[in-house]
Amino acid sequence: MGIVQAELFIVCSGPEMGQSDQRVTMSVVRHCRRASVPVCVMGSAVRAVAMSGHISRGTDHWTRLPANNEMATQVEFSNAIFVEDSNITCCSGELGAMDFALDWVSSRVSANVSARIRNFLLVSSARSANRAQTCTVADTYKCAPKRLQDIIGMMLQNLEDPVPVASLAGAVGLSTRQVERLFALHLSTSPLKFYRARQLEQAKILIEDTNMSMTEIAIACGFSSLSRFARAFRKRYGVSARALRSASFPHADAKQPGQASVHGGGNGLIQSGRGHNVYGM
Repeated sequence: MGIVQAELFIVCSGPEMGQSDQRVTMSVVRHCRRASVPVCVMGSAVRAVAMSGHISRGTDHWTRLPANNEMATQVEFSNAIFVEDSNITCCSGELGAMDFALDWVSSRVSANVSARIRNFLLVSSARSANRAQTCTVADTYKCAPKRLQDIIGMMLQNLEDPVPVASLAGAVGLSTRQVERLFALHLSTSPLKFYRARQLEQAKILIEDTNMSMTEIAIACGFSSLSRFARAFRKRYGVSARALRSASFPHADAKQPGQASVHGGGNGLIQSGRGHNVYGM
């Protein structure tokens, strides 16, 4: 594949990427490595780059971070808008793509041009790279007492290896009974049920976004046995974990050629198709 000369390549891809699309993506990434040209990846291209060993840190859309942490353990993923590692920038996508573009224009062209673009788009300001994509625990549970927020934060950081409620309570200077009252009063649930719901939510993401086995997912989400995980998952979502996996990947091995689109910005078309896009600017 011939690759146009550009000051920046942007690889936009959907949630899944077939082998042919991965080859196109990695060809662009390797070209940019050799030529020291910046390249920004988002979508499934992030995981392709991470699995290939081209980055040691990065980001992705927050819904895919749990899956990425399990699939590419050698990469440090953060809940940031975009993360630069050498000449490769991982972007969270969605509105994060606009934040990256505005930052790139500001640093490579001028802050004044970036401001004019923001004014045209009716955007008052651009978020910085290290700005968190999602709300913090404090934002999400802002009506809850600070110590309850702290407990929730510890729970979310320890989904794979759950911390006993007594230990969580002790960490914030409360008794187990006091913690139970806080959960009942502010969240209308118990600490154990809240913890389990968050574990199952992560399991659902891993089922939909990765090819991890059910046993691996059960372990990653804090379940001691596959059967226990299967029962809990069906009870919460009304469908078995395996049925959800089948629905998420109905034709996993039936990728058709010609699904990737690779474009060279204003420098001309490289290759066209549909599904994934690479732009050179």
